[in-house]
This record gives sequence, C-alpha cells and structure tokens, in this order.
Amino acid sequence: MMNPLTKEEAKLLKEYLDKKVEDFTMEEAERFLEIARKVVLEYGDRPEAYKLHIYATFVRASTWLRRRKAEKKEKR
Repeated sequence: MMNPLTKEEAKLLKEYLDKKVEDFTMEEAERFLEIARKVVLEYGDRPEAYKLHIYATFVRASTWLRRRKAEKKEKR
C-alpha cells in the first residue's frame, strides 16, 4: 500500500502532532487541516483518520479564535 502523504507532509504531520495548540500559526493550522483531510480521503475506513481530522479542526479553530482575540485587543 502506498502512502498518500509526501515525505514532507509526513514530517510536518509528526511536527504538528508534537506541537502545543497555542504555538500554531494560522498557516500551520491550515496546513495541518489540509494534511488531515488528505488522510481521511485515503484512510476513511479507520477511526484514527477521523480523530486526526477532528484534532486538526480543533487546532485551526483555536488558532483562529486566538488571532481574532488579539486583533480585537489591538483595536482597543
């Protein structure tokens, strides 16, 4: 069975899984979610694929909220 992820994506996935949620940039969170979607498309028959996607979605939402709060704070 071939791996649907490139070597770079596999390396990034490992880095993202080891990273704290509050340390993600918006670009990293978007990329993490992209990779998670790719995993679900290939391994949709496995619960772990969906768990990864849920976690990546949480990371993106958390990162977006943190950025949004910072923007509002700057406006004040």
